[in-house]
Amino acid sequence: TKFRSGIKDDLLRARKALGNLKQNKAKIRIPMLGRLENLQILCYTDASLGSLNGGEDSTGGYIIFLTNEHRILCAPLDWQANKTRRVARSTLTAEALSLCDGLEAAIHLRDVIEELCGIKCGTIKIHGLVDNQSTVDAVRSTTVVSDKRLRREIAVVKQMLERGEVETLSWVPGSE
Repeated sequence: TKFRSGIKDDLLRARKALGNLKQNKAKIRIPMLGRLENLQILCYTDASLGSLNGGEDSTGGYIIFLTNEHRILCAPLDWQANKTRRVARSTLTAEALSLCDGLEAAIHLRDVIEELCGIKCGTIKIHGLVDNQSTVDAVRSTTVVSDKRLRREIAVVKQMLERGEVETLSWVPGSE
């Protein structure tokens, strides 16, 4: 980003882009996904180590989809891409921070949907998807990670899985 090194021309370009966004209509079409009891939430997360402010800060993001049991039809519910909450010392840290944030947002959305639709709590299953195998391994391992601050994030995700708040956590290739 150019937050620390931006110039007047950058601000003018940003202002022009915002003006264009305000003038053009945008729509998100949500398809008929089927029976409420068969819905699932997919939470894809990703991160990039040292991608902001000259390599000091990292970027993390997620996108959450509501989908049917066959995962053929889906609708985006929420997405976010921001600087991570803290400085990450490794790719694993950046990915774990992003995963934790994404799953927390997915759980919240699931709870809201179930309450609004009047269906039993926990009916809609949440599936976490991450493109970093080390993150999945750290969550599944009984051995603690060496980074003491990272242990909390990993423990939060483990607890989500143990309590059944999140059904599965899977690795997907970054190219998909």
